[in-house]
Amino acid sequence: MALWAIAAWIRWRERWWALPFFALTGCLILLAHLFTFGVYALVLSTYEFGVLRYGLRQVRRELINALHLAVPALLYVIAMPHELGGMVYYRPAPLKVDQLRSVIGFYNPKFDALSLVILVLVATYGARHLRLARELVIPLVALALAYVVLPHSMGHGDFVDYRMPSVFALFLCSSLTWREGYQGGARKCL
Repeated sequence: MALWAIAAWIRWRERWWALPFFALTGCLILLAHLFTFGVYALVLSTYEFGVLRYGLRQVRRELINALHLAVPALLYVIAMPHELGGMVYYRPAPLKVDQLRSVIGFYNPKFDALSLVILVLVATYGARHLRLARELVIPLVALALAYVVLPHSMGHGDFVDYRMPSVFALFLCSSLTWREGYQGGARKCL
C-alpha cells in the first residue's frame, strides 16, 4: 500500500483533493504498521526536498505538500501507545553487511549465491537499457542511510534494520524506467 501511495502522491500531489486524501492514506498506513509509515514519510519528505526549486514560493508549496504527514504524526503522538520499553540494539557491522542478502532471502547459501550472481548479471545487462528517475535519487539515498543508522532492535520491535534492504530494492525497481529509444529489446526506428 505504501508503494502505491507514494506513486500516487508523486502523480497527484498538486490536485486540490491531495492533502485530505493523502492525510487519510497516511493514517491508514500508520495504523497498518509504524515501520511502513516511517518509510512512507521518509520517502515523501526526501522526495519533496529533492524536487525543491529555490525561491520562497516553491519552498512554501513543498512545505504545504508535506503537511499531509502531520495528520498521521499527530494521530501517533496523541492516540497511539509509543513507549519504547526495552533496549536499543545495534548489530555488529559485519552482521549488518551480511544481512544485505535478505533481499534474496532464501536462506540457502548456495542458492543465495547463485541468485546473487544471476541478479548481478541481469542488473549489469539492464543498466545499459534502464535509467533511474532523477527525482528519486535523494529518497533512495535516504533509504540507504536509514539502513545504516537504524538499530536491529528498538523497544519491543525486532528486525528494524533487517527490513530496509528489501524496501530499498522495491523502491529501486520502481524508480527505474527504460532509456529513451529502447522498448523492451527493440530500438525505436526514426
